[in-house]
Amino acid sequence: MVQYNLIVLFAAFCGAYGAGYEYHDFVSTGICPTRRNVLLETFSRWSQPKEIRILSDPQRGIIYDQSWNSSSFKRYDECKFTLQTPPGAGLYLIVRKLNLRRDSKGNCIDTVTVKQSNNKKTRFCYTPTDVPRSFSDHSHMKITIKLDNFVPLPTVEDTLQVQLIATPKVDCLFGTNRLRCEPYDSESCIDESFSRDGTINCPSCVDEGGCSTDLETVYVADKQSIALTAFVSLLFTMLVCCGCIWCLYKNRRCMTSCSNHEGRAATDNDASNIRFRGPRAARSSGILSVELPGSSHDLRPTAPKLEEKDLPPSYDALFPTAADASTASGPTTVSTATSPTIPSTEVGQELDSTK
Repeated sequence: MVQYNLIVLFAAFCGAYGAGYEYHDFVSTGICPTRRNVLLETFSRWSQPKEIRILSDPQRGIIYDQSWNSSSFKRYDECKFTLQTPPGAGLYLIVRKLNLRRDSKGNCIDTVTVKQSNNKKTRFCYTPTDVPRSFSDHSHMKITIKLDNFVPLPTVEDTLQVQLIATPKVDCLFGTNRLRCEPYDSESCIDESFSRDGTINCPSCVDEGGCSTDLETVYVADKQSIALTAFVSLLFTMLVCCGCIWCLYKNRRCMTSCSNHEGRAATDNDASNIRFRGPRAARSSGILSVELPGSSHDLRPTAPKLEEKDLPPSYDALFPTAADASTASGPTTVSTATSPTIPSTEVGQELDSTK
């Protein structure tokens, strides 16, 4: 896409500054200003600088070409410019193409006016004798193009077009490589490079072998349209690149967020599974610990009951108090084996009596 833009710009440069001719249109050069309101339009006519084109190079001509469609011609009203040559030279003006309007009575709706240095004015629009039409002058010419923007075109597809060709002429007595356009005029020579180039330069079409010759179509590069096309193409390319980068960025963010979400979901699932398996495991362990009596599959050793253990007698049973002895029924027998408080005097007396 970038290579295409470079090619378009190179073609515009070559078309605008090609060898032999300069190509211009009336809009981009400011010859046809845009219409404004009445006050601004009146002021602009007085303040607007005049467009003057000087043909100083005898080997280089100028081609003016402009077309208007059913919408664009309404924005323009009057186009004025002046063609001028250095002292000692003159110029030819050829009306190559002309497509303007006339009413039902044959009167011109849109006009082209050529004013020569001798103040001779010629106004025309479209007749069979207008194309090709030529003008010659030894100094300068003033051209005015008038469009009636209040009268619409017959159809949307209709267009208005004007193509003018200006060629400098010099004295035939000096210099070489000259082509004489008029046999009896010594100042009617143009450069020989204009001969047989597909563009009429002489009034009698001598340079092209006669006006009846089917001439080639002259390519006129519209610099404004080409520059606009190149700018739009470059802007479209930048938008496409930005869109691709944005899509890649969004895709990467989406993949990252999805992976993080999956990780969190897996962690939550593990936690929920643990919580879900806890009560079941507890219940299962409780069920396994309950076995029928006499079962040989009891895995857990059971402690003997407290009643079945051979425990030592309590302290109260071994050493009853006096209150307990008085309340007990029957004689109280004191065992020497269990009574540690037998007085030693009584034991001695009993031993003496036995003696």
